[in-house]
Amino acid sequence: MRIISKNNLCINRPYINLKKLPMKSSLRVGEITEAGFKSTYIINQQTQNLSSNENYILQFNNGIEKITLDTELLHELLLVEVNYSSKNSKSAKFKVYLVLDNIKYSLPFSSFQDIYENCMNILARELCEKEELTYIKECFNNLENDEISVNIKLNLERLQEFKNKVNYKRNIYYFVINNITSTTSKYDINANPKEILISDTLKVLRYNSSTRLYIILEPIDITTKIKLNETDIICNFGEIGFPTVDICTGYGLGKLLDVRNNVIPNSNTLSLFANILDLGLEVLK
Repeated sequence: MRIISKNNLCINRPYINLKKLPMKSSLRVGEITEAGFKSTYIINQQTQNLSSNENYILQFNNGIEKITLDTELLHELLLVEVNYSSKNSKSAKFKVYLVLDNIKYSLPFSSFQDIYENCMNILARELCEKEELTYIKECFNNLENDEISVNIKLNLERLQEFKNKVNYKRNIYYFVINNITSTTSKYDINANPKEILISDTLKVLRYNSSTRLYIILEPIDITTKIKLNETDIICNFGEIGFPTVDICTGYGLGKLLDVRNNVIPNSNTLSLFANILDLGLEVLK
């Protein structure tokens, strides 16, 4: 098994889905019921077997058995989540994640097929003759290529529909940004700039908590770079017709708008884009 690290998570990919985990993580212990089977398995990349760490607490919540442990103990380990429904076996899911520094990265099957196959082989070996293995194999066999082709024309049509939704939100003079980072799931973890050079085609917006407004940052002179803060918004109009909007985070640039990579604004960011338009930045062209 090739070892997955932060350095090879985004090879040939512009971004990856990630989620910040709490200090404690609870993982479901599998139980076969009339509804089906759900479970999470911890795999050690180095030893290529199920994790043998016993530093966890076993808990029951609403009849569901879970193990709770310090998230830091999951560092560099793989999580395999399986979900088989007796009512609809076609929706069976087999998903692999990597945990690094309390962050869970979603590994797309299209880019990490070898990792998925190796995880399945490990589970088959270690759960040999156990009834749950049948459900796990069903979930694995249901895997399909999850690589989404980019349809620029369709994305532009979706963007125009979104702009129409934004129009009724215009002239909103304040909004709350509290949930912007939590609703962002796609990150370019290889792009984590500490400062940036503002230009006619690249603008940085900063949130003022007292006024609950974004302002356009102005450089001291044209050669001065702006030091970025968490939640700064970077609007890049470098390519005509294909603007991008990112939010600065500790994980890398979070994608809020990128037509070329199937990242379209959603209802959670309506107020944000209405404010951007009211600042005079024609992001939604």
